[in-house]
Amino acid sequence: MNIKKTLAVALGIGTLLTGSAFAQKGMGGTGRPMYPPVEPAKLQEFCKDVQPLYQREAQLRAELRSIILQPSPNWDTILAKEQELAKIRVEIMKKGHEKGLPLGKVGMWRKYCGW
Repeated sequence: MNIKKTLAVALGIGTLLTGSAFAQKGMGGTGRPMYPPVEPAKLQEFCKDVQPLYQREAQLRAELRSIILQPSPNWDTILAKEQELAKIRVEIMKKGHEKGLPLGKVGMWRKYCGW
């Protein structure tokens, strides 16, 4: 009877310890999401095309932050800025799709572009 309890506890602890390793969907052995390879020429062309969009996005975020932090923020202006940010994100995704890049988070392409 004592051996059965010990074996059950050992199996339970083993399951808990190894279960988290198998619970991460879409992750490779390195802990990073796996993306299909991308041609460097297409990636460089994409980076050149979207750099102004990323710069405009950063400028809009700064403006939006300053508006929100005001004592009485103008909510109509905030809505307009948020809508413009959404349009920029969609435009970036559209350009990535046209270049044949894998769709994913919009910010993931920044690290490939080096900025």
